[in-house]
Amino acid sequence: MSGYKYDFFISYCRYGSVQRWLLNHFLDKLRECLADQYAPTPKVYVDRSMERACTGRRTCGTRCGTARS
Repeated sequence: MSGYKYDFFISYCRYGSVQRWLLNHFLDKLRECLADQYAPTPKVYVDRSMERACTGRRTCGTRCGTARS
């Protein structure tokens, strides 16, 4: 998918068990499903550095701007 480094951008709440669930359960299943549906397999960027979720591409800056969705 031209022009982008990643096809999907995931940002999530760092409170509670969300991070553990996302990394231990959801992310692998998402990648597996995407690989089954698309060739080449889409690249997923998981934000682990922003302290808070952003409200739009302009607010997210370059991290979100390198992802298609």
